[in-house]
Amino acid sequence: MLTLSLWTDLLTEHGLVADRVDVLTDPEGDTPLSCTLVQARRPLPPPPERRS
Repeated sequence: MLTLSLWTDLLTEHGLVADRVDVLTDPEGDTPLSCTLVQARRPLPPPPERRS
């Protein structure tokens, strides 16, 4: 399982920004499975420089 740090590093390498990473587990603890939910975005490019 990738850690939070590895998720953010991986997304950053691909030009994305991780806004949120949540690990979802069984609230009762009966199931050993988990799911990682990642909310990421591609940052806006910087505005072009003004020429005078």
